[in-house]
Amino acid sequence: MPASPTPPPASRGRLDVVGAAVACACACHCVAIPLVVALAPALGLGVLLDERVEGALFATTLVVGAASLGPAARRAAADGWWRAPALFAA
Repeated sequence: MPASPTPPPASRGRLDVVGAAVACACACHCVAIPLVVALAPALGLGVLLDERVEGALFATTLVVGAASLGPAARRAAADGWWRAPALFAA
């Protein structure tokens, strides 16, 4: 009889939630940006068009993704070490 899997540590669960939230924010940003770009000057939201906003979103996504990639790669080592890095690269 195979041993039951151990539950994930609470920190990994929190990191997964943070990663999902950042990915959701990124998706919302990518969907909304054409509308925001069109309406920003009329609504006085020119600050959202600043390249620093893009850079901050990109950096946040990259840091959270890289932080969760390490533990995911270690867990995936038994199934195939290349899956997590390949998914991150995609």
